[in-house]
Amino acid sequence: MPTPFARAFSTSRPSAFSSSARAHNRVSDDDAGKPPAHLTHIDPSTGKASMVSVSSKSPTVRTAVAQGEIYLGARAFSLIDLGNSSDEGGGGDGGGGAGRATLATKKGDVLSIAELAGLMGAKHTALLIPLCHPLSLSHVRVSLRPLRGRDALRIECEAQCVGPTGVEMEALTGVSVAALTVWDMCKAVAGQEMRIENVRVVSKSGGRSGDWIREEGEAGRSSGE
Repeated sequence: MPTPFARAFSTSRPSAFSSSARAHNRVSDDDAGKPPAHLTHIDPSTGKASMVSVSSKSPTVRTAVAQGEIYLGARAFSLIDLGNSSDEGGGGDGGGGAGRATLATKKGDVLSIAELAGLMGAKHTALLIPLCHPLSLSHVRVSLRPLRGRDALRIECEAQCVGPTGVEMEALTGVSVAALTVWDMCKAVAGQEMRIENVRVVSKSGGRSGDWIREEGEAGRSSGE
């Protein structure tokens, strides 16, 4: 699902763009203080993909949190050892659990490996998304929580840096890579049932556009909720 802060990509030519639209096209999301009316990642003179210049921006502390879900199906979900851990069966943060949930398959502890994979994915975002700026992340946190009653896992990634541009893409990549890792490790059990859904940015802070938190239910609820 696209978010208002995703780095957009297009190769269409700007023949229909007015001169004012071309001027807006040079302004980034943070510079404008609100989502731009036109794609920022195309060169107005050629219509080709172009990395946005952030050389004029001052480095600030920037944080973004992204979430997503992966539906496992009853059979795969039954392999999760919840132990003493709390889950998010009602959609909220259970919190306070003394133990930690594990999902073991022949490939190992799925949740731990997916968290590590999500962390690595966030750190390598610029290598995967062509127009993303390489960022020196100061913090990445990836967590996976079981959603009891939905046979699903909720994945969350928080990314932070001190730099001239935001870390929404890093947070989204962390969630996506973690979800794909779960898929890879569980496909022998639930390959025909799994689906990845509702991947979105839920909050961001830092930069000239200010802080932003997605209102509850703004992204819609998944079919499994």
